[in-house]
Amino acid sequence: MIVPMERVRIAGSKASLDRSIGRLQADGSMHIISSGQDPLLGEAGLEVGVFPEKAADNLRQCESLLVKVRQSLAFFEKLAPEHRDVLSFEPAKHDWLSKKFHDEIEEITDTVSNAAERLLRLQDELGEIREFRAIFEEFQPLVELVASLRGVETAGIFFREKGREADEKIREIEQAFNDATEGANQFFAGKSGGMITPCLLVYPVSLQAAVQEKVFDRFTEKLQTVKVPRALEKKSFASTLLQIFTRENEVERERKEVRGKLLDYSVRWSSLLRTAEKGLEKVVKTLQVQNYLALSGKTFWITGWIPASETVSLENLLDEEFKGELLMFHEKPAPEEFEKVPVLLSNPFWAKPFERLLAIFPTPVYGSIDPTMLMAVFFPLFFGLMLGDLGYALMLFGLAYFIHMRKPGDPLWSDIITIIIACGLASTVFSLIYGEFFGKLWAGLGLPPPLFHRKEKIMVFLSATLLVGGSHVLLGNLLGMWNFLSARSFRQALLKTCDIGIIGSVFWMAYSAFNGIPLSPGIVILFVSLAGKLVIGGGAELLETARIFSNILSYARLMAIGMASLVFADLADDFFLSSSNVAVGVIGAVGIHMLNFVLGVVDPAIQGIRLHYVEFFNQFYQYGSFKYSPMRETKI
Repeated sequence: MIVPMERVRIAGSKASLDRSIGRLQADGSMHIISSGQDPLLGEAGLEVGVFPEKAADNLRQCESLLVKVRQSLAFFEKLAPEHRDVLSFEPAKHDWLSKKFHDEIEEITDTVSNAAERLLRLQDELGEIREFRAIFEEFQPLVELVASLRGVETAGIFFREKGREADEKIREIEQAFNDATEGANQFFAGKSGGMITPCLLVYPVSLQAAVQEKVFDRFTEKLQTVKVPRALEKKSFASTLLQIFTRENEVERERKEVRGKLLDYSVRWSSLLRTAEKGLEKVVKTLQVQNYLALSGKTFWITGWIPASETVSLENLLDEEFKGELLMFHEKPAPEEFEKVPVLLSNPFWAKPFERLLAIFPTPVYGSIDPTMLMAVFFPLFFGLMLGDLGYALMLFGLAYFIHMRKPGDPLWSDIITIIIACGLASTVFSLIYGEFFGKLWAGLGLPPPLFHRKEKIMVFLSATLLVGGSHVLLGNLLGMWNFLSARSFRQALLKTCDIGIIGSVFWMAYSAFNGIPLSPGIVILFVSLAGKLVIGGGAELLETARIFSNILSYARLMAIGMASLVFADLADDFFLSSSNVAVGVIGAVGIHMLNFVLGVVDPAIQGIRLHYVEFFNQFYQYGSFKYSPMRETKI
């Protein structure tokens, strides 16, 4: 649900400005916007964005330093996520704007940044060395012999093909190499193991230009030459290969030293940097708010948005604190302002985790429909339709428990656990309808016969999923019509009404086909709806009718994925029953069930999300607003 908001305007004397900002931060309910966006500002005669030069400089410096602090903390977290602050740090000792504090933090972050860059360079060099280990190991004895020869050039190359493709590539390169050197060469092909197939080319230095042109330039997109670390690039190829393992040990030793320093920095400075981050955040937010103000000679003006339920409490708080020094005005937004109103979602505990599935979508427009609760109902429903097996439902509950034990208290994982449990409950309900427990084991355990055997009644199952899909699309169109009526867009609302009529006519004709009632009412509704679309929207809208049917047919995937999962489960059971070796049968059946579980979780999740994003949301979802982000005091 989208929380109702109200526009708030606060005006007062400049003498109380700093105290007012601090109080609003402490309250943490007002989403402050630039006063220039307030339609009443022009009538007030105040000037927007009068930002003192000193304050602007402070803001730039604090923002820059905050970026460096966050980069250092991010590196510490990546380096040792298990590390926790071991030193206490007293924030009150620091003036967040003082030069001494900035110089101290600059020095620390520069030290961390330099060490981190050094570590990354060493890791890159080490990875480069190890990537070509196959070449170095395979041809080292040969290189020792070639290294003693003068006037001879050696080159290492590799490519990614394997097996027969590798043999063909080797013949092709060897032929080009022979043509370039007229046979004056030695070509050695290594074993195509691991990630690459290595080769070594030995040829006279005088033919280097010809080899470059006819081999390296010709196959530039198909093979790569051995690149050596910069520290050794001035040496010959042969001597580099002889020394590469020594360099690997040196790089590894230096990498461990630098990593040890960074771990020490993390222990020494993470508490300080975390506290500095909070302090700088507070200063930056305060300075940014000042840039949003409108000012005159003696007064200031703050404008923003606040949840309607908190308006009275903020008004009482300001009256009590400032004894009439501040004036506060509030009003509901007009429909033409909806796209400029920040959006705050508020859903019940069982639906709130599903807001995560909407995170990749833009924020819905204020005054439109929040689909979170609808998704919290339909997403598990679709999941259960596809993975309706009691055994896999129990595995889902086990997965949720495992995540809970590994990620206790983590908000993201807690929401994921809730979604998994909801899907597991839906799978449990449908398993009782389908009569499935790891496929055929339901019947083998002597459990009651299924209410509906989807494997034997495929066409009924398909019809049921299409009925669910049609109802889902119909609901989306009803919501779309409501949105357009609320926005007084009557033309679009009429088009949605025609779409609803088309879907309703299809339902009527399908029902009549199974029950022998007259088709004529459905046909009349269909033609009236099509005529309405043609008159209101023209030929283009009429052609869009095909999209309605394609959307409904897309829900057939619910049946298809469910049947595929059932076939896999039956395959696992058949493998166990047909195996002459009990151990092999158990291992094979467990392996197939595990694979089916992974596919049965991933596919329904992806398809369930897709059906919402594409077939459902397209009917009504309106976006264009931005998230409610109130100014809050940073806790230090």
